[in-house]
Amino acid sequence: MQRIKTTWKRLPDKPRRILTFILGALLIVTAGLIGWVPGPGGTIIFLLGIAVLATEFSWAERVRDFILKLLKDIAVLIRRYPLWSLLLLSAGFLIALYVAYLFYTYII
Repeated sequence: MQRIKTTWKRLPDKPRRILTFILGALLIVTAGLIGWVPGPGGTIIFLLGIAVLATEFSWAERVRDFILKLLKDIAVLIRRYPLWSLLLLSAGFLIALYVAYLFYTYII
């Protein structure tokens, strides 16, 4: 892996940034296209796209750091208030089921 990193960093700056942008943008667009799929959908692919962009762009690094801080803060809250977290998760799940029911009953 280190050899790949070294080879990648030896590329000229401009083409490396362009390739990184294209790959990261492609991952983010793909995440948007499959985001409606049940399960994690495009979340993981979106985070991967941000991680790729963060290797070359400072704005993407700030977005990545914000997302990581937000996830850590949520984890702390879940550990501190496990019962409330379970109740909120259950309520969110039930609301999602109700919205899906309404969507499939009245729209489709």
